[in-house]
Amino acid sequence: MTLAPIERQRLYRQVAEEIKRYILDHSLKKGDALPTEVEFAQQLGVSRPTVREALKGLQMVGILTSRKGSGHAVGVLNLLELARQFSFHVQTEGMDFRELAETRLFLEVNILPLVAERATEEDFRRLQQAVDLLKRGAEQQDRATYVAGDITFHQALFEASQNRLLTDFAGMIKEFFVDVRRALYASEDTSKERANRDHQAICDALRRKDVRRAQELMYTHLSVYLSDGGEDGGIQTFIGPNGQTDTHLQDLKRSTRPSNAQSRKEVGRASRVLKGDEGIS
Repeated sequence: MTLAPIERQRLYRQVAEEIKRYILDHSLKKGDALPTEVEFAQQLGVSRPTVREALKGLQMVGILTSRKGSGHAVGVLNLLELARQFSFHVQTEGMDFRELAETRLFLEVNILPLVAERATEEDFRRLQQAVDLLKRGAEQQDRATYVAGDITFHQALFEASQNRLLTDFAGMIKEFFVDVRRALYASEDTSKERANRDHQAICDALRRKDVRRAQELMYTHLSVYLSDGGEDGGIQTFIGPNGQTDTHLQDLKRSTRPSNAQSRKEVGRASRVLKGDEGIS
């Protein structure tokens, strides 16, 4: 029998896990103080530098916060920082852009029933403000305003779902598409006009609680990110009741998949930007 080598875990990681266990065992909440470096070192039987390294790692992702002159306290997980770290990992490991686009497409199409059900007038006000911001950016040829409007719209959709976990996860996904949005902005004006229409139409459909129409529009809108490989029939990640592929969304994939050459050119460049193969003009 062949034995696999045992991987040695760095000591500070073990200490970090013990600190997290301490937080859970003592039911500590945001703002509650933790023992000092010295106390942790004594209780865990490790050096203070090891504890300090563990604390810094937990602080980096927001699990802990540093309190000047009074040690550390429980914080809030910083998903944005995690997203940035993950983004770096994706770029160094060369993750397929299509995988990210599929994830975003799946989330944004399937979040819409929750939005239609739960969105408040304040949510719709924010969505409309984002649409207006995007339109103004396109009219004034202001890329920063245009991209800000696009990002704000999609983030506001998740916030309107009233689901904090989905909203936080969407914030992570958003990080990967900032440069892609900038690249798409640099393409022909027709793509910006289409985006303006798409955002307004999605907002209007949700106001009417027309979920089916909103999903059709969102699928078409986001499929531009997949159009360079669209001829294979589209993605197969939409699962309906009892584990069966949703027939409505199967039809949607066939009927709304972008096929024009300009879309393929746009997303091809966007994909290269995400992978770091091309700069942004």
